[in-house]
Amino acid sequence: MRNKLILEGIATFTLCAAALLASAPLSVAVLMAALLYMSGPLHAGYYNPAVAVALGVRRRLSWTNVLIFIGVQVGAALLASCLVSLVAVRDADQMKDALAAVGESPFEGWASSAAVEFLGTFLLSMVVLMVTTSRLTAGNSYYGLAIAAAALGLAGSFAELNPGLNPAVSLAELFRGTFGSLFTEGDKLMTFIQEITLVAKLTPRVIFDIATQLAGAVAAGWLFRRMFPEEV
Repeated sequence: MRNKLILEGIATFTLCAAALLASAPLSVAVLMAALLYMSGPLHAGYYNPAVAVALGVRRRLSWTNVLIFIGVQVGAALLASCLVSLVAVRDADQMKDALAAVGESPFEGWASSAAVEFLGTFLLSMVVLMVTTSRLTAGNSYYGLAIAAAALGLAGSFAELNPGLNPAVSLAELFRGTFGSLFTEGDKLMTFIQEITLVAKLTPRVIFDIATQLAGAVAAGWLFRRMFPEEV
């Protein structure tokens, strides 16, 4: 269990940092495949709290372990957010644009976003369940490529809406500027207050997106059990 948690933390940290820094989803997908193969037979939550929930519903993980893995994933995501905010501090123009967004409703376009987050997380979770937990695909060597390809395809297909499909990545994105504001040049206190204001404004929408992602994961776990009751 200890080794699983260590690898889960390392991989989730790396994946979240890459998702925040990468300019194209392809590099994130390639890295994801490498991380999936790195942990190999020790796989657990697959660096995604939503997938951990799907594994819990599918009864591949106990709910105690689901909560433990989610805790590790969330901690790793926040640590990644801290690192990214230190190496990629928002400049004045980025901060201006971010603050301008505060005046807009965080729930603008919520319906289309919710549909994509639900469908995308559902499909990603189904791929994970089929290639890593089903007897039909037991012992395969393509699970890493399949999961990474699913993530890349979904990110590319719905690129206009920029779906998260991963609560850990959503949390890392939310706090990406907060930590770095303490080390920026100029008025650190004012920058920190601005970042906290932005976080407070966006938190309800992020919570809504994460809830939608988790709902998609639950639906995937439920459908898998209905399709393959003999495997539960």
